[in-house]
Amino acid sequence: MSNVKSALSKRFEKTSDAPSKMDKLANQSSSGALSSFSGVFKIDELSLEERVSLETLLKTYREETQEISKDLEALSLITC
Repeated sequence: MSNVKSALSKRFEKTSDAPSKMDKLANQSSSGALSSFSGVFKIDELSLEERVSLETLLKTYREETQEISKDLEALSLITC
């Protein structure tokens, strides 16, 4: 009888090594993995065609002495 009792008590003991299911869910939720929007919005690099299009727009509407390289980099960062 004592073996059964010790076996049951070991079974119901909580192990501190492995994180609980609630801890895992809380971590996933805080990282946004459980959000209804997860996977909807992706961050992709600009394609060469998109980058050339931005560059063309900047060249078209720039002033004669205006350098567009910094503007192109800034636009590339916020549009990807």
